[in-house]
Amino acid sequence: MRPVLKEESYLPFQSIYCTALDQDLEMCATTQSTCSLLHGYKFAEPLAARRAEHEKHRKALKERWQKELKRIQEAVTNLNKARALYKQRQQEYERCREALRIAEQGAEIGATGENKVDKRKRLEEEALSKKMESERNYRASVDEANERHRNLLIVKAEVLQQVRELILQCDQTMKAVTVSYFHLQYTLTAPVPVSYTHLRAHETL
Repeated sequence: MRPVLKEESYLPFQSIYCTALDQDLEMCATTQSTCSLLHGYKFAEPLAARRAEHEKHRKALKERWQKELKRIQEAVTNLNKARALYKQRQQEYERCREALRIAEQGAEIGATGENKVDKRKRLEEEALSKKMESERNYRASVDEANERHRNLLIVKAEVLQQVRELILQCDQTMKAVTVSYFHLQYTLTAPVPVSYTHLRAHETL
């Protein structure tokens, strides 16, 4: 369009329209340049990089948390099994002790033989040994579950702290690209009213 205007020698307001076209062309070039910057390091690229970094850290934190949860669930399962076994061994010991008591009373009145009393004593001793072993395992399971719970609380605090840091980093990136975006928009649009004001003033003269 501009070459056509330049060819004509006696067009009214020729220089003004040529200047307006030049300004429009410059505006288009600046707009394209601004779009390239927004798609590049000024806006889109920092957001994409922050998103990728955030996703990587989020997955790592999630894996760590799930791993710790699995550990404490295993500890609780082991604790429940140890408790059930301890109760079972305790009941077995009580039955063996009662059977031994009855056998000893029978031996005193001559109703039970000595061999039967010895057998009951052996069974009672075995039951006591199993009961004590299951009690030790139960106590060890309680200690392990408590330790896992303490570790879970520590990991929880660390994960929450890292999540807060991730949120802060994302917030800083968002603020930076938002400032950059509006600065580019201002740089793009601020000269336009001034240019048209000059053209208007020139036309008035």
